[in-house]
Amino acid sequence: MGAVGLDWRVSGINNHGTQSDMVLRNDNNGALELYDISNNQITGAFALGAVGLNWQVAGFGNFSGVPAKATC
Repeated sequence: MGAVGLDWRVSGINNHGTQSDMVLRNDNNGALELYDISNNQITGAFALGAVGLNWQVAGFGNFSGVPAKATC
């Protein structure tokens, strides 16, 4: 998948069993990326768009109502 630049910071991780979703945010432009992780390996990467630098991530959770379903 390649290396992540130094201007990216982890905003949060949502763990669901043996898989996790990790969201990173770019400190320079507010871009967000989602990484699917399974068995300690990145299995997918997705650009989520950008929000203004004056916004901050407050938290993550399962909002689907289905226990252990992957949602951020």
